[in-house]
Amino acid sequence: MITEKKTKFLEDELEQLRQQHLFRPLRVLGAPQDTETVVDGKRVLNLSSNNYLGLTTHPKLKSA
Repeated sequence: MITEKKTKFLEDELEQLRQQHLFRPLRVLGAPQDTETVVDGKRVLNLSSNNYLGLTTHPKLKSA
């Protein structure tokens, strides 16, 4: 079937990325995005979001 061929192609692509050490699994954040967050059960400084300054939770900006 066509669906099986598409799935096989995707599986092959993912395997190729893994073999080349280019596969990047998505991580689930365990806390809201803020200047600090929880990743893989560890509290970390979040420098990889649009909220690394913590402005999305600033009271003056929230009320604007």
